[in-house]
Amino acid sequence: MDLFTTFGSITDAVDQVLFNENSRFLLRGLILDASVKDVPESIPFNRVISLTLNETTSLGVLQDCCELRSLKIIGENEWIRWIIRNIRQRNTKLNQLTVVTPKIESISELLMPILSISSLHRLEIHTDEIVETTKVSTLATIPSYIEQFIFNSGSTINWNEFSLTLPEFTRIRLLSISSIDRNQKSVPSFIFQNLRTLSLGLLEVSFNWIIQLLATTPCLVKLKLAGLVDADGFVVNQRWIRLFESAQTLVRIFVNVSLELDNESYHCEKIQAPLCALNLSLICNGDDNDCNVYYGTVNRWWSLRGKASMASNYYDQIRTICQQIETLEWLLTPIQFAPITHFDPKVHRVDQKANLYLQKASLDVQNMIAIEVAADGNCLYNSIICLSGNKASTPSKLRVRSLIELVKNENFYHNRFAHIVGPVNEA
Repeated sequence: MDLFTTFGSITDAVDQVLFNENSRFLLRGLILDASVKDVPESIPFNRVISLTLNETTSLGVLQDCCELRSLKIIGENEWIRWIIRNIRQRNTKLNQLTVVTPKIESISELLMPILSISSLHRLEIHTDEIVETTKVSTLATIPSYIEQFIFNSGSTINWNEFSLTLPEFTRIRLLSISSIDRNQKSVPSFIFQNLRTLSLGLLEVSFNWIIQLLATTPCLVKLKLAGLVDADGFVVNQRWIRLFESAQTLVRIFVNVSLELDNESYHCEKIQAPLCALNLSLICNGDDNDCNVYYGTVNRWWSLRGKASMASNYYDQIRTICQQIETLEWLLTPIQFAPITHFDPKVHRVDQKANLYLQKASLDVQNMIAIEVAADGNCLYNSIICLSGNKASTPSKLRVRSLIELVKNENFYHNRFAHIVGPVNEA
């Protein structure tokens, strides 16, 4: 009994600290599941930045969620569209949206209100079923800032309808589609200028279609292919080389596909060696010799897996170069980091656009001054150099030091961050 009393007093003390209006703590991970009917009035929704909301929950909570950054909504299409229309009128800070719905009748109708949320950068849609309809509506021209789009469906996606929505994702950098079937009639006529990572779940999709698709991704770095495929093209090395040629910036292809074949010749060196050269392995699942004795030749299931790359041992090469650089002690002298403590108008320029964002941020950062740095793809390193006051450093030097640090302490970073960003050697 004393133990429960102790826990109770600790909980009360924590609640007093977290929910105190003067503390200004932002609250993350609030979940209002289907069983919640009456929401406690003591919850400071004006400080909640991450929320999960079910269709059965009271909708009044959204009116007070002015600091919301991440929202997950679970319900039917009509309710979801109604929620989104209310969000875009009240919230200008929502960065991530996750939609979970049992059935989607029209992808474009679902996306139309979502794309109008100008602050949104990551969108996830999860559904059990996509209902085939003859109704296909195109999206109005809406400037979308979404950079990551994940579409996970229990049924295959009709690419011909889905592709009508893609031109609106002009800034997209990551695209993941769970299941595409073999009934594609076309590939996008537009170019994915900013796409870096593409993940596709395949259901007997032809290799030629994938090659055509990659021709529209001039900046693609990482490709992930999984699912069930036919034999044509997927076990022929030259086809994989053509895939790399279709996207010149492509570094690696993560392959995990299954195929059904009745040809034992795939065990031969002529087929296996070229695949091994690309770090791919073709393995027969199980031994069907007993079946052959009684029933003759039967189809076998094969698995094609690996991390295909034109540059053999890509990660090992980086590690070797980093180890060579480490021997040059004069290149790796410790950086003197003495952060600046005041704003100097003679040296620093105010970033007016960032200042507008700060005015809408929480009170604890509104007194800060945003300093302008070059937006050349090295914003992080440029900011560090600006704040350190060490003008001798360059973004290239800091980038090399970052790589050396990752390689040198790989185990530490893998154990701490692999569950978030993946293994270090796949980054």
